[in-house]
Amino acid sequence: MSAGAQTYRPGSTWVSQHALSINGKRIDITKPDLLLVGDTIGCKKAAEIIEETVDTVHQWKRFANDVQVQPDLRDTIDKTLVRL
Repeated sequence: MSAGAQTYRPGSTWVSQHALSINGKRIDITKPDLLLVGDTIGCKKAAEIIEETVDTVHQWKRFANDVQVQPDLRDTIDKTLVRL
């Protein structure tokens, strides 16, 4: 198992959530939270970037299948993805 696979462990006090925060939040992050950050840093394409990312995340299972990720690993990863 690689070190990266150990950086997220459900139920762990230390690594059960994202290390980065958006507007002081690590959970329940919303599109408006992301858009506010985009506005704060002057990103004119924030909405476009967010939508492209959301669309990509929604296709995770297809991408995983295309590169033959084992179904149990694919599904485990899928459960950790944040859907906006």
